[in-house]
Amino acid sequence: LLTWIRCTILRPSTITCSAVISACEKGRQWELASHILQQMLDDQLPIDVVSCSAATSACEKGDRWEQTIQLLSHFTVMRCMPNARSYSAAIRACERDTQLLHAWTLVQQMYEKGLETSPLFLAWAIVRLGVKDAQYIHEVLVQVMTSLQAFPQCPQELALLSWASAMLGTSSQPFWAAVVAQLD
Repeated sequence: LLTWIRCTILRPSTITCSAVISACEKGRQWELASHILQQMLDDQLPIDVVSCSAATSACEKGDRWEQTIQLLSHFTVMRCMPNARSYSAAIRACERDTQLLHAWTLVQQMYEKGLETSPLFLAWAIVRLGVKDAQYIHEVLVQVMTSLQAFPQCPQELALLSWASAMLGTSSQPFWAAVVAQLD
């Protein structure tokens, strides 16, 4: 498609390239998505978070965890800041290939950068990625409890939280009281 665009009077743009990369993502064509992103760099086209995130998702859907991490590390070189979607794609790719330490590192980076501030997300990630540090689990659950007391949660979030807490073996009376209070 980009070759065809070049052969016509049309010039590739960030928008057309991002659309092609998004199509590659949907078609699980991670190599082509990466190639188009590189072509954008070579052609000195402005690269935006949409094209970078779509390329990262294409690598994730192609079960290429190493490429998702590599793309994330090159975002700054491309003058683009990764967003929650980019990190989530890399986390899912790492989790699928049982690269749990890499996935957990990405979760922490995402949280530190303020891209995911929900303590519920952290509780989910702790369970899914098999974190065993009891002190850290306790700290996250305290954050979750504080969040529960301050803001109402939707039923899906409460269900996710209950699942994560049960999987972690949480028996804290104040914690479960905060969950139950949300149901009233």
